Amino acid sequence: KAGKTGIGGIAINGSDLWLVYLNSRSLVKVDISDISLLPTNGSAIAAGLVTEYPINAQACTDGVFRPFAIQFEDGVGYIGGVCTAENVADRSNRSNLDGYVYSFDPSVGALTFTEVLNIDFDYTREKSRQNPGTSTPEVGDWRPWASTWAQIDDNTITPSFIQSAHPAYPQPIISSLAFTESGSMVIGVMDRWGNQTGANNRIAVSQT
Repeated sequence: KAGKTGIGGIAINGSDLWLVYLNSRSLVKVDISDISLLPTNGSAIAAGLVTEYPINAQACTDGVFRPFAIQFEDGVGYIGGVCTAENVADRSNRSNLDGYVYSFDPSVGALTFTEVLNIDFDYTREKSRQNPGTSTPEVGDWRPWASTWAQIDDNTITPSFIQSAHPAYPQPIISSLAFTESGSMVIGVMDRWGNQTGANNRIAVSQT
């Protein structure tokens, strides 16, 4: 469920708090202008303070567009997400593993998302580590999102998950956006694998 359930990025724009709701892949706006109306001790939030907007910005092949990052700059909102390629049959196929950043105007009633840039995650990147005692570095390149151990233990990936003493299966999440004083956009990419497991950890449920 990593990157698919709960809350992603959170940002404040004026008197509104915005968050990325991962379950429904939507934006949620909360009016925080009057603190006395906000819930305390588990009480329900007042009607009309929360608005949810579906994020239907990108159609993906063999995957789902999963947003996570949100930021505002000069009154413009930006969201970042990944076409996960999670439904691809060949786990070594990264051709549809892509990242996107979209802008939107938070002042309008119905949000419209405009593509700002896209990233192909099929580039060659640094290896995750050198496995002691072998001449083969661990997998380092980004891979399609996986939900089961069977997907990760794919013999098309060298070394495969189970074969490796210190496995790695990097999966990109565009986790944060920031802007420099000169106006440049800084994009944070998080490895979903780090949210799914840990060093010397037990298998979550089963290998299948």
